[in-house]
Amino acid sequence: MNAVLSAFYWLAISIWIAALLAPAAAGIAVFNVLPGMDATFPEFSAATAPNQAAIAGGHVVNPLFIASDIVQLICAAIVLFALGLEQFFWRPAHPSKADYIRIPTLLIAALLTLVEICALGPTSRHHLYAYWDAVKQGSMDVAMEAKAAFDVLHPWSTTLYATSFGLLLIAVVASAVAYSPSHSALLGTGHKS
Repeated sequence: MNAVLSAFYWLAISIWIAALLAPAAAGIAVFNVLPGMDATFPEFSAATAPNQAAIAGGHVVNPLFIASDIVQLICAAIVLFALGLEQFFWRPAHPSKADYIRIPTLLIAALLTLVEICALGPTSRHHLYAYWDAVKQGSMDVAMEAKAAFDVLHPWSTTLYATSFGLLLIAVVASAVAYSPSHSALLGTGHKS
């Protein structure tokens, strides 16, 4: 049971980090490649060529960010569930000081994931979709207003993702300490640290 719990914990936290990085890496690639292709997108002809490429890129990466949010939510639930079981059943007899770091960082990262999924993400996408629809219809005043609203929120999303990533890296290091043979009751050799 201990090894299974540990495996689920490490797998979920690893996938959580990958889910944070994957859409960001894809976005960097897409937004660097599309403008250099000098392609035009008739559906968005009301916009300038660079904006057309940005809109096309947005259509590519937006589903990745949505999928990332779902994967992050599932992984956060698994990590917190495994952590809760561990703390309830195994840690009382063999506590680790590393838990004072990893528990808060994981809770904050999970909270940031909820903020992205429940508030920031949907609001940003609402403005993004309004921008795309207005460009398709040639309503550039409406499009620019929607884009301005999206541009205000985008740095917040970027900061949220970066903060979550940093917290998860801290949690990984703290977890490695907590699971090390000299600190971990889960490995059967733990003692108080």
